[in-house]
Amino acid sequence: MAAQLAHLGGLARLPNVAIQVVPAIAHAGLLGGFAAAERAAYVETAVAGQVFEDADISAGLLTRFDTLRNEALRGPESLALIERMCTEWTAPGARAVTQAPTAANA
Repeated sequence: MAAQLAHLGGLARLPNVAIQVVPAIAHAGLLGGFAAAERAAYVETAVAGQVFEDADISAGLLTRFDTLRNEALRGPESLALIERMCTEWTAPGARAVTQAPTAANA
């Protein structure tokens, strides 16, 4: 996990990348993954993914994305949180499981 957080922190510093952390809130946009554009959208559930070409569905998902982005921490705040969590995962005294790569824990 620490390596993943460090990688995200590095990406967040790139000029063409924006990473925003959504705090633990209840929001319809967090029910499953989705990607939306003006003319198409992809929605992922626990069972399958589906592509929609309906303009109303795409517009609704774009609105959902905008509301999620508004709820998210700003870029610098998100980076600070990522860095703090990375420090916690690698801190002396942290449980050994949290310091090991995720694949090794499976």
